[in-house]
Amino acid sequence: MGIDRVYNGLTSGTVTLNDNRVGGDVLTTGYGAASFADKNVGVGKTLTVTGITLGGADAGNYTFNTTATTTADIGKLGIMG
Repeated sequence: MGIDRVYNGLTSGTVTLNDNRVGGDVLTTGYGAASFADKNVGVGKTLTVTGITLGGADAGNYTFNTTATTTADIGKLGIMG
């Protein structure tokens, strides 16, 4: 799931990885980068996630994608206080 943010001049983003693990299994998830196609303000912008990893004692019981896409918003940055 993509995390909405305000404009900061960068294309980097943040996501929360979701999974459907079996209850009680020990798994860790991570990713290398999450990036928007451009830095501009918008709603429902595509966010590409790369370098997804899976670890933990039960990781060998699962398959997973190393890349994924989701959406998030980039909101306007207020500059007048």
